[in-house]
Amino acid sequence: MPRKDSYAIDPRVILSRLYIYKPGRSNLVNCQVLHYTRRDPETGELAAHLNWMRSVCPNEPANSLSGWHAIERKTFSDQQLLAAAQSIPRLFDE
Repeated sequence: MPRKDSYAIDPRVILSRLYIYKPGRSNLVNCQVLHYTRRDPETGELAAHLNWMRSVCPNEPANSLSGWHAIERKTFSDQQLLAAAQSIPRLFDE
């Protein structure tokens, strides 16, 4: 049984959908701009989803990420999703 003070899902997993997590650079700084796009930066084609992001920090360029980065979405099988759901204790008995 997991500890009561632990998260079932690491909060960085949720954040990673919006921000590319790098050790030592997990915080956003003032004036940092996260730019998301559907347009492929190499081909110019539009995708169905926001598939690329970049980070620009005008007042501290060292905090900017270099160039565009692809957003990788993890996919799970039915069995993986069921196992994850079953690993979390129920709040209410049926």
